[in-house]
Amino acid sequence: MAKKYQNEQGHWITELEPGEEPLSERIAGARLPQKIYDYIQLKSNKAEWIRRALVAAALAEMESNTQSD
Repeated sequence: MAKKYQNEQGHWITELEPGEEPLSERIAGARLPQKIYDYIQLKSNKAEWIRRALVAAALAEMESNTQSD
């Protein structure tokens, strides 16, 4: 998990673990069906849960597309 802290000059520093990929500066978002939105809102770690779900779905689709080529 990335570590964030401020240095002596007040700049934010992000340290990544080995093999960890930096996060995009841009946010991907979508409107969801209400019951899915409500379910996600109950989670204490919403952003991390959404990130894991999107990454898993994208990787599975990328893998599927690679195998069908």
